[in-house]
Formats: sequence, C-alpha cells, structure tokens
Amino acid sequence: MQGEKKSIENYLLNREFKKWVLNPDPNNQIFWKKWIETHPEELSNIHKARQILLSSQHKEAETISEEEKDEVLSAILRHQNSPVKRKNYWPFGIAASIILAISAVIFLFPKKKVKEKKVTNVISQVIKSNPAGQKSKITLPDGTKVWLNSDSKIEYPSEFGRERLVDLEGEAFFEVRKDTKKPFRVNSGGIITTAVGTSFNINAFKENANVEVKLVTGKVEVKNHSTSSATDSALYITPGEQITYNKSKRSIKKSKFDLATSLLWKEGIISFSQDNFETIKNTLERWYGVNIQVKNLNRKISYTGEFNNQSLEKVLERMAFTERFTFKINKNHVELKFE
Repeated sequence: MQGEKKSIENYLLNREFKKWVLNPDPNNQIFWKKWIETHPEELSNIHKARQILLSSQHKEAETISEEEKDEVLSAILRHQNSPVKRKNYWPFGIAASIILAISAVIFLFPKKKVKEKKVTNVISQVIKSNPAGQKSKITLPDGTKVWLNSDSKIEYPSEFGRERLVDLEGEAFFEVRKDTKKPFRVNSGGIITTAVGTSFNINAFKENANVEVKLVTGKVEVKNHSTSSATDSALYITPGEQITYNKSKRSIKKSKFDLATSLLWKEGIISFSQDNFETIKNTLERWYGVNIQVKNLNRKISYTGEFNNQSLEKVLERMAFTERFTFKINKNHVELKFE
C-alpha cells in the first residue's frame, strides 16, 4: 500500500502528467498512451492519480484546511529531501506545486468530508464500442449527439473539463453542441478535427489507407499533428467539402463530396460509388458482422449501387447479377465464387 501511495504521489507531482490530464493535446496523448502500453503495471495508479486531479477541479479551496495544506507540503518536502532512488524510466522531472499538493490531499490525507466529495465528483473515461453488424446513437456529456457506425469505438470523459476531446476509431457522425469557449475536438487516425457547433462525419477505420472528414454544417479545422509545418498542418473546410488524410504519406488535402449520398449509412443505407472490391468487402463485413471469403477474383471491380435497409442476401443477389459471382451464406460465414 505504501508503494502504491508513493507511485500515485509521483504522478500527482509530475508536471507533464498534470498537463496530460487537465490540458490534453495530441503530443501528450501519444506519449502517455505509449507509457501505459510499456508499463501496464502502472495502469491502476495512473487511473487513481487521474481521478484525484480531475476531482480536484471541482473541489472548492475552502474545503481543505490550512492545517491539511501544511501537512501535505511537509510530506512533499520530506519526500524531496530524502535519499530515495528514483526509477530511471521517469520521463520528466518531478516538480512540487501548491495546487498539486492540494490535489494530493484527497488521496494521501482523506477525511470524511473530502472522501464524500471525491465519490460524487470522480470523472472517468467512458468507452462505447459497436461490434460488426451493430450501430448506435450516443449523447455526450455536453449534449453533442454521435451516431457510431459498426465496428467502431469512441472514448470520452464522463464530464468535460476545459476542453471537449474525444478519441474515435472507425466511423461516426457528430452533431456538436455549440460552446464557443470549449472547442470540440476529435482525435482519429493521425488527425485532430476541431469544431465549435457543427455537424460532420469522420471515417477512420484502421484498415483504410485514408481518414476522411466530411462537413455537413458549420466550419471545422482539420489538423495533421504529425507534421511540423504550420502552413501545411491545418486546413479549414465548409459544408460540402471534405478532408482526406493519407496515413502512410501523412499528406492532407481538401475536395468536394456529394452531401446527398455520402452519409446515408446513418439511415441504414449502404451506398457504393465506383468502389473497388476491397472497399465493398470491408463495408459488408462491418455492416452485417460476417466474414467473407473470395474465390477466383482475377479482375478489377468498380461497383455502384444503393441498398436501403436490405438483408445481406438481397444485397449479394443484386451484386451477383452484374459482377458475375455465386454466393453461399452459412451464419456469419460468406463465400463468394466469381465466374
């Protein structure tokens, strides 16, 4: 238990850890994600330290007495002056501050009143995910509405602090609640999309070569945080425009898209427009939660079609007629055999 408290205290006193928790940005998000991956044994302590810092934002200063502050500061000074050997993997220097000391009171010197505050004000990370074949609609803490596609995941805090930041894997459509003081940001596939009050779609499936951001209303900024160039790192788009980010080349460009057909997935409609077979296969697998095996495909496919809330069997029947293949469906396994 003593070792656990010492580890949590170290996180609370770490300036970069505090910045990551209270003012996250793409760079510190990436660093601490890697830190957790390489030190999984620290996950519990990191989570508790996050809760302490986030809870302290909602705690009024007068609930902590001067006696408690002095007690914590004395403990920190003893900690700094003692000949404790620190692990050589700490990423940044440890710095004590009064603000962090007050935050540390919640865990190191819990009193009944403080403990009750902590329980009611704890902010945790919420993860919503859909398996293949399932879609959902989510309302975020600020009132923003999210349509989450199949085989997709979104992560966000149970309560937004100084900014509204969510992480997305897969595809989602956002109707952002307007708040000019707190921009809404989506971290997805190597880019950050920033909005105030607007609606847009992000397609950021891992297997796709590109990440696409399509704007329906309002205005958004899309920033490639992997480049150091200020002129090339951000682009602004208006309704009917989209950003395409190539993950391998780390390039970003702007173009037009068809508002009438591009976002039909929200209504249960599959739409293909001169799409290749790999795109079609991935879409059907996610949409219906199946695995598709292909035989004898030795030609290029470029298919256009629209399917309104139809079964997989009906979709394949229509496609088979023009693309010349037969198919068998056995539960979640599908076999296509091209002529």
